[in-house]
Amino acid sequence: MQRALVVDDHLEARARVRSALQDVYEPEEICEASTAQAASRQVDGGPFDFAVIDLSLPDGRGESLIGKLRAANPDCYVVVWTIHDQTARLIDVLAQGANGYLLKDQDEASLRNSFKRIQFGEPPLSASVTRRLLEYVQQQGGPEHRSPAGTGKISGNLIDDPESLLTDREREILVLLSQGFNRPDVAGILGISKSTVATHTANIYAKLNVNSRLEAMERARQFGFI
Repeated sequence: MQRALVVDDHLEARARVRSALQDVYEPEEICEASTAQAASRQVDGGPFDFAVIDLSLPDGRGESLIGKLRAANPDCYVVVWTIHDQTARLIDVLAQGANGYLLKDQDEASLRNSFKRIQFGEPPLSASVTRRLLEYVQQQGGPEHRSPAGTGKISGNLIDDPESLLTDREREILVLLSQGFNRPDVAGILGISKSTVATHTANIYAKLNVNSRLEAMERARQFGFI
């Protein structure tokens, strides 16, 4: 990891995150910001590979930074670090592209372990956050309210043969992205260039009619790819 960004208006919280990141990833540079405006200026100075952001900042909502971080580097791994555990906000933040959602009740050892597990494809989610996600999915209705696995809809058109929708390589990449690997990681695992991975990813998004990794993962689950 080259550059990481920690955004939180509390000095102690930033220090905890910084220490955990340094222990796990030893990034070349860790930048800090206490406001959304200061963080935005940091992003203007160059893309980040990893970002940990609080949602409540003195000058706005931390999730407003996700889009800018993604625009600067689509592979930036964004982890939310917050006291807020409302289901609606959690779902909204993940839909915007956050890769993880951790609550501040974690001690530094737990935070460090959450960062370590990312390397094994486990998204950083606090236990209570995982429970809320399960409850949310269950509340959306049973199978009678969803398309059967392997018969997902795209733009209202029934896909009769989802197996033929993606090439073998595209499915390999989709699975790896769903496991939390970024594009450089995928390129290394498959022995192909990052630009090739980017091209395949664009094709995947176009074929699945999605605009984010979260949406792509949902389509993949719907079709039984993962």
